[in-house]
Amino acid sequence: MVHIITERYPYLKDVDLIVPVPPSDAKRGYSQTLLLANYVSKEIGVECEEIIYSDDNHAPQHNTPLDRKYNNIDHKYNCNVSLSDKKILLIDDTYVTGNTMRECFRVLNKCDAKEVQGLVLGREVTEGHMEYIKGP
Repeated sequence: MVHIITERYPYLKDVDLIVPVPPSDAKRGYSQTLLLANYVSKEIGVECEEIIYSDDNHAPQHNTPLDRKYNNIDHKYNCNVSLSDKKILLIDDTYVTGNTMRECFRVLNKCDAKEVQGLVLGREVTEGHMEYIKGP
């Protein structure tokens, strides 16, 4: 991620805060997105904070059928920090449908973020997802 930011998207260094997507699986015992965000933070010199939290115990996205992923996290995240005039870099480990990123963008914008950019480590696309991705 640091290489991509440095070589391909240097404008991502011009943010005020790095925010990891919150983990949806508390049983794991750690947050892989926080580990990624902390590393990126250290390497590019931008503060990292866990400011998005879950309002309830929803099922992990990776265990949720594709047709239920949107409703599984819709309005389940929140943030109680004012982000007035701040540029945010939102970091996630995987992107399947975009629902988690979309929900986090909604929350950050609700907290008055000036700008929100997203960066993911990898994208999962399998044959099982193709029908969903293509849509109606």
